[in-house]
Amino acid sequence: MGKAVSSILFITVTACTLHVMSLDTTSGYSIHFYATLGKLFWVAVIGVYLGSVTIILTISNKWRGSYSFGLLAAGMVTALITLLPLILDYFAFGRADAMTHVGLIRDILKTGEISASNKYPSMHLLGTILVSIFNIRIYTLTLFIPGLVFLYYTFSMITLLNLHHGPTPARIFVGLLLLVPMFRNQQMLFSPWSFGFMLIGFQLLVFSVTDGFVRKGGRWMALSMGAMFTGFFHPLGYIVMLLIFAAATFDQKIIRNRGIERTLSSRPITNNINYHYIILLVGFILYLLWYSNYGQAIVDAGLWALVEVGVLSNIGLESSSTLNDYTSVLSRTTPSIIDIIQTLITRYGQYLFLFTIAGVGWLLLLFQRRDKAVRSYVGVFLVFTVLAILGLVASGVTAYGYSRILLPLSTVSVIIIYGVIRYSNNNSLPAHLYRIALVTFIVIILLTSTFNLYKSPINDGSNQQVTQSELGSIEWFVNHRVPQQDIYQLGIWSKHYAHAIQGTQQTVWPEGLPPPHFNATEDRPKSYLLITEEGRETYPSIYPKYRQYWRYTPEDFKRLNVTPTTKRIYDNGNVRIYDRESFNVNGSVVFK
Repeated sequence: MGKAVSSILFITVTACTLHVMSLDTTSGYSIHFYATLGKLFWVAVIGVYLGSVTIILTISNKWRGSYSFGLLAAGMVTALITLLPLILDYFAFGRADAMTHVGLIRDILKTGEISASNKYPSMHLLGTILVSIFNIRIYTLTLFIPGLVFLYYTFSMITLLNLHHGPTPARIFVGLLLLVPMFRNQQMLFSPWSFGFMLIGFQLLVFSVTDGFVRKGGRWMALSMGAMFTGFFHPLGYIVMLLIFAAATFDQKIIRNRGIERTLSSRPITNNINYHYIILLVGFILYLLWYSNYGQAIVDAGLWALVEVGVLSNIGLESSSTLNDYTSVLSRTTPSIIDIIQTLITRYGQYLFLFTIAGVGWLLLLFQRRDKAVRSYVGVFLVFTVLAILGLVASGVTAYGYSRILLPLSTVSVIIIYGVIRYSNNNSLPAHLYRIALVTFIVIILLTSTFNLYKSPINDGSNQQVTQSELGSIEWFVNHRVPQQDIYQLGIWSKHYAHAIQGTQQTVWPEGLPPPHFNATEDRPKSYLLITEEGRETYPSIYPKYRQYWRYTPEDFKRLNVTPTTKRIYDNGNVRIYDRESFNVNGSVVFK
């Protein structure tokens, strides 16, 4: 029975892969990511995950190899959906900052050195090495590197959990949970923050695997090298790692004071506290030495913090909290309750459910002295929960990405949930209730995570596909534009694309969003207007029920095309470029 189910799962994954490879995605841009693959594909993907759960929870007692085959099937489908941009044969993936990171790699290939403006050299050096050794396009890196990095993170976390000799079903089930890509679209972008964060799983693994088995000097060297490596990918990655180890060390000290004995069968995160202080200090010094060249971001963060506590005011920095941004939209558009709930689920569904379950588990584990390894993360969960709440209501956090705080909280939540499963198993929860609870949990996380992984209209976003025609249009534009002339754009980030094409060492690129309905309240100087397929489809596809709030309507685009004074200087079917004389204060659009 078990082998038959596994065979069906492997055949299904193979069929899904062949289906994706047969699709033609090179003809143009599609704002819909999930619809491109078809409903049957996603039904099959969900079916493979559920089949893996079935093998692990129901057949495991009869078939000894069910655990490995169940995880293998889930791992195969995870690899499939995280490598979809590569299998779909996209030209590139990531419509904004990812293209600038491509440009920074191009800079290194051209000059042979790291430019002074390169804040995150590790990722770009890695990309340069891969391009040089395997002779691949730079754009190809954006298609497969994010997926491989997530798989590396998953492998590290599963290995970390396997160090703790708890009940096998708990470890296997949480391993299956870790295979679910639950970090939203952030994990699929070619960005140094994703790299830096995903290395944290390896750092936690190093802390645990060297505890008691490696000489102190060697352990110190391994951990300090890891700290430096993580920080050079992205500074926030190091800060997150520092918070995790500091909070865990503090919590470990509390455990010691309570006289709780530690055992090798259930290793805590830390052992020799003095060495960990040294490691954190070394990493912090390296962090400051490198980022002292880019201190303005750190200064701005400090100024925002001083504004929040009332020490400073009116310092000229734009400041708005994530909560204020959402409440402002709600007050302006007055959506229905159903739409609000749907938006919460499609954007943050897995986080809301995961954090709720982990919060309950945190209360259970707070006074649990038996589970010493997981107990070390109780303080870490509290730290990141507080940071998430502060990030929601504090001004200025949106400038650095509020959703970034949710990633480390998710990682710690999974570890807390691992402790909860061990706790429930140890307390002899009825088998049928135990299995029903686990299946319900994995189904909710699976559905909300899978359909939140890639930006698409079903989660209020646009596909991050980058087409060759878009890059070709910007290459033409770079060679023909007047450098001093302003640029208005809709559905394209021309500066980032220009970085990808010619590198980041270029002249100033003045760009902005066109006025609503292309009508200006004041005369604006001569400029260019760039409009893509994404720009034309965004409002009809994502907000079809709120037409009265659309910034641009189909009629506005039609009016551009039929105005006698309009001069369309470039059109490849995807991107249209206009040379515009001015936006008139009377509301008409005049082009030259």
